[in-house]
Amino acid sequence: MKKWIPSWVIIPVAGISFSGYRLYRAMKAAAPPGCIAWSIDLDADYERQHLAWGNSDYGYWPVPKHPGHVCVFDPGNPDYTVKGASGFGWLAEDVASCTYKPATESDLVIGLRIWHEVLHCMLGSGEPDQMTETPGFVAFIERKFGADDPWVFQFRANPALYAHDPYYQKEFYAYLVEVHFRDEASAPPIRPPVQYLIRDVLEEILSFVRKKTGSRSR
Repeated sequence: MKKWIPSWVIIPVAGISFSGYRLYRAMKAAAPPGCIAWSIDLDADYERQHLAWGNSDYGYWPVPKHPGHVCVFDPGNPDYTVKGASGFGWLAEDVASCTYKPATESDLVIGLRIWHEVLHCMLGSGEPDQMTETPGFVAFIERKFGADDPWVFQFRANPALYAHDPYYQKEFYAYLVEVHFRDEASAPPIRPPVQYLIRDVLEEILSFVRKKTGSRSR
């Protein structure tokens, strides 16, 4: 059953490096509606579960015990030997679990992974998995970017080729929000903590300095 859930709590599992600022950056990159509240709880309850259905064995996953929670964990952790998937959502319980490799995966990747599973829970369906099979999405990006835009054209010509492209996924999730939660998503955005905004500015300054230094050294 479809339901709008305006607040989600992330549980970093087994000491994984995933701070409040990292969560802010991840969700800023993935761009869910700004009125959804995201927070970290290091002490929230979860349990280790063996996930297997039929002939498919997905290994051992951390699963939150309370609705509105998402576990984030390193798949390299020997306690969670997952396989065959990078995320799961339990639609009836409104909980999810996502893998994250801090050393190699970007803010966008983990942000979209969390947002993908959250959308599964809020929609109560498999729609977030159906990007390449949804004609309305093509019409959505045509309206947004123009029917003749090369980025739109290449997706329209061969959607299956871009099934796992994070930039199309980001737009697809925006499309799902527009279709299902337009009114709810139009609520005023939540202002990020001031310290995160300051840190963003400092990060931009450092990035600029590094680029300038690198160009001079060449």
